Amino acid sequence: MVSVTRLQHDFIQCLSRFSGERGRSPLLRMNGEGDHVTLWHRGERLLQVDLEALGQGAVPAQLLRLRHRPITLEVPPGWLLERRLLLPSAARQDLHRVIAYELDRITPFDPERVFFTVEEMGENRDGSRLEAMVRLLPRTRVEPWLEAFRHARIPLARITAPGLKEGVNLLPPALRRGAGLGQRLRRVLPLLLTLGFLASALTYPQWQARSRLEALQWQERELARQARKVLELRQSLEERLDALQQVDKRWRSVPSPLAVLSDLSRLLPEDTHLQQLQVHENQLTLRGLSSEASALIGLLERSPHFSEPHFLSPVTRQGQKELFHLRVHYRSPSPGGEGGGE
Repeated sequence: MVSVTRLQHDFIQCLSRFSGERGRSPLLRMNGEGDHVTLWHRGERLLQVDLEALGQGAVPAQLLRLRHRPITLEVPPGWLLERRLLLPSAARQDLHRVIAYELDRITPFDPERVFFTVEEMGENRDGSRLEAMVRLLPRTRVEPWLEAFRHARIPLARITAPGLKEGVNLLPPALRRGAGLGQRLRRVLPLLLTLGFLASALTYPQWQARSRLEALQWQERELARQARKVLELRQSLEERLDALQQVDKRWRSVPSPLAVLSDLSRLLPEDTHLQQLQVHENQLTLRGLSSEASALIGLLERSPHFSEPHFLSPVTRQGQKELFHLRVHYRSPSPGGEGGGE
């Protein structure tokens, strides 16, 4: 599909052939100091023009004879400042206006202080970025000459520099002047309208497809962002669920104190009194008084809920009873409990 820029370029070339500017425009070549210019026409050096004399109205006869033609001013190449930029490919639709809007950000100059032109250098591999070359000319360099040309009624149609492509013009359209331009435009107005309609017909489907593509890409990025959030939330919930399962497992592995007391109450003789009971996981530590403490080991071993009973310290006599301190493993009778054997 032919781009708008290509159509505009072809139109400019066609318009140049009609207007007689291409290859036949008088050229004023400025010296490095900017104090005089040399007039060239049809490859012939005609004369040298001084800025001071031109500003005072002393216009040479040769220049007066050629001023019915649009004149080109060529500035020294060292006066141009270049800046290479990477822009979104969508900027191609109105590249000159995009650069004018961003000029004070990408360069140290305001748009009112410079003349500039922009040239496409190509796209990257995926076509998402456009490389452009911006060339700047400070207005202060050429303002005295522009004022002198206006005073002498010399139509200046173009500002260029050595090395620039043919058709590149640093002079803004508002400042360009041409002899008989209105008449030439009337001759090429049908061509202009035809090319305008053709450009619209060719570029509208491309613009529509690109807009649709950009909308789909934005939706894809939004869905990807939402998917990442869902995955992060799922991972967080799985971690919390795992922690709850660990707590539940831990809780089920510890016997109920009420169940332990109930089993001990049914098992221990009536003359046995507990002074201290410690429950640590499935391990019980008992301290108390009994008429016959040694008999407690046998009672605990015969119970289906207790195993491996043993004294932690020798049994001592305290009045009419014996003081004991023992440890035993407990197996919960509940269906959800786990066995306590080590």
